[in-house]
Amino acid sequence: MATLAKEHGLIEDADLADRFLAMAGYRNRLTHHYEKVTESELFGIVSTHLGDIEAIAESLRAAAADLAELQRQEDPSRQSVGGSADL
Repeated sequence: MATLAKEHGLIEDADLADRFLAMAGYRNRLTHHYEKVTESELFGIVSTHLGDIEAIAESLRAAAADLAELQRQEDPSRQSVGGSADL
């Protein structure tokens, strides 16, 4: 997902997109080598990179909203109840 997000410009800030790729790599470490990850390592990463996580989430939310708006413009019948897109 991180690679596709970067390739398709879903995260406009290139540095932030690179940090997303690094996070995806760390996710693989957590998944496949979880026994080697210490609590202090994980706490350090989350506490120092929480802003990155929030910024990435906001960038992806904005990209999803932009894509939903493009779909509504191309096909007005896709308008969902309440005026928001079904994502």
